[in-house]
Amino acid sequence: MRGSDTGSKELIQALELAGTQAERAAETVRGIADFARKSDRKIVTANVNAIVQAAADLAKGELDQSRVKLDLDLAADLPDIKAVPIELE
Repeated sequence: MRGSDTGSKELIQALELAGTQAERAAETVRGIADFARKSDRKIVTANVNAIVQAAADLAKGELDQSRVKLDLDLAADLPDIKAVPIELE
């Protein structure tokens, strides 16, 4: 029974991750489409670490599948930047 519980938890985690990645991928595609149309891009104050983390999260599934471990060592004291975050991802 325990093995089944563990398998269920892993499946739920994998499905949640897949859902999150699908949402991020959809946002990225929308951003690329907007960029291609040269529409007004929203430049905002952005946290570099958050952008890097989001990009790493987006790549996690592919990295896991390839058995690649990504260790991020992000600096805590970076200033925010003006950017279109989705274009940086």
